[in-house]
Amino acid sequence: MTNLYIGQMFGSTDLVRMPAAVITGLGFLGAGTILVTKSHEIKGLTTAAGLWAVSIIGIAIGAGFYTGGVVCYAFILMAMNVLRLVDMHIKQEQHSIFVYFELRSRQVIGQMIRCAKADGVGLTDLTVYDESEYGTGGVVCGTCTLLLRRTTPEETVAAMDGLDGVLYITLV
Repeated sequence: MTNLYIGQMFGSTDLVRMPAAVITGLGFLGAGTILVTKSHEIKGLTTAAGLWAVSIIGIAIGAGFYTGGVVCYAFILMAMNVLRLVDMHIKQEQHSIFVYFELRSRQVIGQMIRCAKADGVGLTDLTVYDESEYGTGGVVCGTCTLLLRRTTPEETVAAMDGLDGVLYITLV
């Protein structure tokens, strides 16, 4: 829409090269704000989208297209508030948790799986980092995702923490 407005006001659409470069540049800056954490969560996506959207609003207002800028701002404000509420609702209904653990030996993994099954908990995405692979010996640590059905996250972690050989376990 800004391109059409600039073409009508100034008679040339070649003026959009600069705004296109701004949008492209801010796309790269926004990409730098997106991070994947150790717990496999994506952070910074909303910030990246916000940077890009604000650059579009700035270009529209800078070109004198105030109506388009204000309408775009209203849509973004509405979407951000509505999507925040949707995100909060999803997080409340979420029945999976990510767990970090440290074990005395690999044999304890079988005990953890049996404990999870006994409580009706599904165990997926099991990743084990064995320090003995690096020549240091000792503790086995790892992560997994637990799919809860009947228990709370705290109850599940407490049950696994009580197993012989579990040195440390926590929600991530």
